[in-house]
Amino acid sequence: MLRFIPKIAAAATVFAGVALAAPALAQEAHKTFYLLSHGGPSDAFWIDWNAGATKACDQLKVTCKISFSG
Repeated sequence: MLRFIPKIAAAATVFAGVALAAPALAQEAHKTFYLLSHGGPSDAFWIDWNAGATKACDQLKVTCKISFSG
């Protein structure tokens, strides 16, 4: 039984290392979202939409590129 203890300890160490490293490896690359509107930036609806989209992007920690076509 005593000769298995080093093997069990080594396996536990490897398992702990993999378990702790997995979240770091699972992180996704930074995302960018492109938001397109058919209105102008001075339209009252799109002012609120833009503010909400910007706040959501900040909360989600993503990049948002907003384009107005009107």
